[in-house]
Amino acid sequence: MNADTRRGLGPRWLAPLLALFPAVLACIDVGNRDIGFHVATGRAIDLLGAVPRTNVLSYTNPDHPWLLHQWVPAYLFHRVDATFGAAGLVALKALVVFATFTFLWLALRRRATTWGGATLWFVLAASAAFPRFLVRPFIFSMLGLAIFLWGLTFAPAVGARLRDWRPFLIITAAAATLTAGLHAGFVYLWIVALAWAAGVGVDVVLPRPDRDPVRWRRAGLVAAWLAGMAAASALLLTLVNPYGVEVLLLPFRFSTDAWFHTHLVEYRPPPFLPALFPGLWGSLVLGAVALAGSALLRARRGTLRGAHVFGLLALGAYSWLVLKHQRIVYPYALVAAFVAAPWTDDLLGLLRGRARRVAVAVAVALAVALGGWTLHLWATHGSPGLGLDERQHPTRILDFVESQDLPEPSFVSDGWSGAWLWRFYPARRVFIDNRLEAYPFAFYKGVYQSIRYAEPGWREKLDSYGVQTAVLKYGTPGEINFLEGRPSVRQRMLEDEDWRLVYWDDQGEIFVRRDALPPGCTRCADTRHFDPDRMEGSRPTVHLVQAEAEEILEKSGPSVRAYTALIMAHWIMGRRNQAVLVLDEALEAFPGSPELEAMRMRE
Repeated sequence: MNADTRRGLGPRWLAPLLALFPAVLACIDVGNRDIGFHVATGRAIDLLGAVPRTNVLSYTNPDHPWLLHQWVPAYLFHRVDATFGAAGLVALKALVVFATFTFLWLALRRRATTWGGATLWFVLAASAAFPRFLVRPFIFSMLGLAIFLWGLTFAPAVGARLRDWRPFLIITAAAATLTAGLHAGFVYLWIVALAWAAGVGVDVVLPRPDRDPVRWRRAGLVAAWLAGMAAASALLLTLVNPYGVEVLLLPFRFSTDAWFHTHLVEYRPPPFLPALFPGLWGSLVLGAVALAGSALLRARRGTLRGAHVFGLLALGAYSWLVLKHQRIVYPYALVAAFVAAPWTDDLLGLLRGRARRVAVAVAVALAVALGGWTLHLWATHGSPGLGLDERQHPTRILDFVESQDLPEPSFVSDGWSGAWLWRFYPARRVFIDNRLEAYPFAFYKGVYQSIRYAEPGWREKLDSYGVQTAVLKYGTPGEINFLEGRPSVRQRMLEDEDWRLVYWDDQGEIFVRRDALPPGCTRCADTRHFDPDRMEGSRPTVHLVQAEAEEILEKSGPSVRAYTALIMAHWIMGRRNQAVLVLDEALEAFPGSPELEAMRMRE
């Protein structure tokens, strides 16, 4: 499989200039739920002076084996956070994304010959991947994948001398080996390696007019290359990770489990929303068209070789994976651009002269338009900045827990457990969190989810772990559909005389056992008659709902839900003037709120 090493896409210094575009897209406030437990993991390493082998972040499963496959990035996140805070974490992420796309463009520069194909696929990759530009160890795996793809372009042609293999061997082996020690996402790189080796194998066995024995030597070198990378990666993993190569099985374990598909969004197929995900759906369509067109063209010319087999295997595998699990969109974007840009060049090569120049200009214009639309999505649907995304991070709730010194241990929704650990570990630990490898599967389903969905025995399970405080997110659409109208633990606790709803805002609510309530909790409310999760009164006592909403506004602080409850109470009791005054106050506090604006229209 001959590498296309023509250099027609400008000087090397252009790569970092173009990579500024995805780097800007990476400047999004920290909002993903995982970063908290990564920072806490690094903090635990500092405190213990060693890599934990058991689940030290949890009080429910402290002795359970923890296959910690990403401790090196976690420790880096901890040190950056301790020095620079959330702004430093965002800057680190942007720097890694910048380096990743720099190497991607360098790879495209060696594989593609027209600005149209390379630029369009570069922008498609950035547009598709930017929703996954998260502060997670995953970003280091993607940097390793981009370097690996760049290294593949140094593969020499059939008949090359052994010394000509050195750049290829050094770059790809180093990328694979180092990535293996950082994150289990290393397996995504191996999919590409195996597809490339298969393409070389096809080139070796295809009939040729000459009987050149050198091509068999090339196959042997590739086989040795695969074995060497595997051995070196396994050795490094054994040295840096207490569990060695076992951690590489984690992605397969999670991606093949139906339960995780049901309960975790990132293991579900991507939504078919081309306007919100133009890079993903555009690259899937364009990739299929480019593959079919280039294959037909090469077949007619008799030049269909192992390069197309490699592309078909690599793009086919990643397209299948991304259509099953939306979390794969980042590696898919890199591989799709690397594979499909030369195919697009094949199609542009059908044109000549002015027609070709026009086609290239159109492709570049499409890339610019897509880049502009992606920046619009980044500005309107993301949270551009260098801090915390307060829409997702429960800062006020955590502040309340800390200021009122609520009792331990706590049952915290898994979506907030990372933020909880980030703020409180080691003083407070979690019931459960999103480290899927750190808990028994039976605990997720038989204990945590059983409590979350208020299945029979939920009280006894909380009692068995001595839970005193419950910090709960509101129901998600998936959870509501799953319950089919049945009450969740939030409704059950509201009805239970042993629990007191002391705080709620627009993100979630806090319950505390009445007999464990701190005497100094001056800001603890006592909501009994209004359910802020379902936004309805739990009993037909409207005047009490009004009183509780006013108490929440005073003690928990302003929130759209509290204002809505108060306005509705006034309306139901016929106090239209008071309702209008409260609505005006609410719109002043939350200008542009869709819920409040809708109430203004109904008025």
